[in-house]
Amino acid sequence: MEGKYLVVYQRGFIGVNTPGLNVETNDKAVINKIIDLRYNNIVDDKDSAEVYNLNITKIYKTLNEGILSNDRLTIIKAIVSEAVRTFGTNDFDDWVDLQKKSRYFSKHHQSFIIDTIRFIKTGKRETSIRTWQIAVKKELTNSHTHVSNNPGFNKEIQDFYRYPAIDGKPISVELNRIITQWLSWRDGYIDLINTLNILFGRLN
Repeated sequence: MEGKYLVVYQRGFIGVNTPGLNVETNDKAVINKIIDLRYNNIVDDKDSAEVYNLNITKIYKTLNEGILSNDRLTIIKAIVSEAVRTFGTNDFDDWVDLQKKSRYFSKHHQSFIIDTIRFIKTGKRETSIRTWQIAVKKELTNSHTHVSNNPGFNKEIQDFYRYPAIDGKPISVELNRIITQWLSWRDGYIDLINTLNILFGRLN
């Protein structure tokens, strides 16, 4: 993610900036850029509350209103393009590490990612998207809720990378392979849209 502008989205996940978002940065290392953006001390004012990916939000809205285009391939191409751009890297593990450095990465955030990789592996979630939409919010963690106190999270993530994809090879850390596996399931593209909206879309 070197050279990318990083921002904290409405539910507390970190990603790359969206069009129209003005975030100043420089050529320092990525971790220093995060510190520059002061995600640990962000103020929930009007400006910080409006950081979201407009394109992802629009696609989600059309899905939610039941007016999604019949041209599924066009929609899938659009959402995959936004996913790759907003994650900001083809190394999913880099993005996960970024979240773990954030003091907004609560138990709910961790559990949502685990449930998401469960869907990518099996085509099923343990908890509904609607429940996650309510549960996942931007909130500061503390010494009890920080990911460092959840060693099981790292194991789940590493096991996921080794899990066999539809081609029989490990899913790996490559975002392109992860998305391909995601889309292999029935209504996988719907889960992908819903997930991206929780990660990077508008809160309401």
